[in-house]
Amino acid sequence: MVSRTKRRKHPGEESTRIPPVDSVGTPSPGSAPAGPLVSIVVPSYNSQATLRRSLETMTAQSYQPLEIIVVDSSPTDACAQIIRTWFPQVIFYASPGRLYPHAARNAGIDLARGELILSTDPDIYAPDDWVARMVAAYFTHYGVIVGSYECFGADRVDHAVHFSKFDKWLPGGATRAIDIAPTANVLYPRAFLQAIGGFDGTGMVGDTLMSWEYTRLGIPLIFIPDAVVEHHHLSSIRALLRERRVRGREFAQVRRTYFAWSRRRTLVVLLLTLVPLRLLKLTGRTLWHGQRACQFAAAWRALPVIFLAHGAWLWGEAQGYWRALRAGGH
Repeated sequence: MVSRTKRRKHPGEESTRIPPVDSVGTPSPGSAPAGPLVSIVVPSYNSQATLRRSLETMTAQSYQPLEIIVVDSSPTDACAQIIRTWFPQVIFYASPGRLYPHAARNAGIDLARGELILSTDPDIYAPDDWVARMVAAYFTHYGVIVGSYECFGADRVDHAVHFSKFDKWLPGGATRAIDIAPTANVLYPRAFLQAIGGFDGTGMVGDTLMSWEYTRLGIPLIFIPDAVVEHHHLSSIRALLRERRVRGREFAQVRRTYFAWSRRRTLVVLLLTLVPLRLLKLTGRTLWHGQRACQFAAAWRALPVIFLAHGAWLWGEAQGYWRALRAGGH
């Protein structure tokens, strides 16, 4: 039995806290929880273009019973109207203020009754056996279960966005341990979430921080290539490059702080980040993962934009390390 642990209150979340739900421990195959075993948590912000189709796939899952929670912080009621009209069975929480995605996930987790929390996004389209595959994988491996991502869309920009963000999580290969668990297709036992106090909801790399914490605690992240969802990217090349640069910068700042790097180590990593070899390595990794997923042709066609996207990430990383050095400290 795992006792309930109070989740950390991250800065900026005071006005959006929802009382946590008591845990009844990590489930086993023979357990019979009072409510649904699985809760799907979906953060939403101006997601009306994809939300309806996404929820149609989630409400059609073969695995039942199932609880679906949407936490929305949009400035309009467009998403709320979709749920009121088409999905009355979905639990909906409208935040009074803007939430980053991981802060919204925390709010959804606090509302959830399930002992297995399935985190996803409002632009994810899932096959009807998705939840069943993720749950079966959990009861086989008893870790954090990470699914794979296909690209919804066929043009070069769609593939460039997808490969530059999700090349490590394409379908293909064997079940294996992985270092980072993106939050658009991942299953956590509630007890694991409680062990580290939930997500850091103050930025965009809370999934990376959570993955590092699980690694520190010896909790495995298990990648299941055949637990596939489709990701619908609504983006342009300009938006992609900006997003990669901003994410890279935040990643660098969080990485340096989490691992308590010295100024000397930060400087060394900064210099290595500026060397073209890292850009070539990232691009080569993407092509290799595309080959393993039998998607090499699509990756090759999108290669110029993928190259630019990885370059934008590395430029953002370099900015993050440089800012840390200028700010002083150890």
